[in-house]
Amino acid sequence: MVKLGAASGVGFDIADEVVKEAQELAELAKVNCQFVRANITEIPEHYFKQFDIVYMTAGTLTWIENLQSFFSMANRLTNTGGYLVTNEIHPFLDMIALPDDDEYDPHHELQIVYSCFKNDPYIDENGLDYIGGTNYEAKTTYSFPHNFSAILSSITTNSFAILDIKEYSHDISGGFKFLEKYQKLPMSYTVIAKKMSGLPVW
Repeated sequence: MVKLGAASGVGFDIADEVVKEAQELAELAKVNCQFVRANITEIPEHYFKQFDIVYMTAGTLTWIENLQSFFSMANRLTNTGGYLVTNEIHPFLDMIALPDDDEYDPHHELQIVYSCFKNDPYIDENGLDYIGGTNYEAKTTYSFPHNFSAILSSITTNSFAILDIKEYSHDISGGFKFLEKYQKLPMSYTVIAKKMSGLPVW
């Protein structure tokens, strides 16, 4: 956002190394950004109502168990009249197995394996290097599937009015590039929403 004209930016992440690397890159790029280590649902109050645009991108929501808590925090961070911009992995992909899954069938890449209404978390011990596109053994992680209606309703019940929704056939996760060739699936999406006064907050 700073490259597009914002006067300054603040990024939040729970991982120390991610914050450190992001700060180093910001300094190399000479952009006015700072990065803060924080649990995304426990951001300090002095950041509340400090942002005209709150932006979240690929792979954010999968680490959030409680969407209402997450978008409630997004509301607290955003000025009234400000915008929430979501550019995320499409939840449709949660139904399809990755090549390293036990359920994956290389002869049927488009086979739906998991339920759209899955409630329990995915448990994984593999990591993905987003830059190099390689997998590696990692500590056990828990990620949470959220269908599209749950995401949209959590946005609207936290004082945001949705202005625009677009779905795309390109992969922004780094994990489903092998499906782009079909050009048939919703693989990513954007939602632009505006914080409104007078609307309820969960």
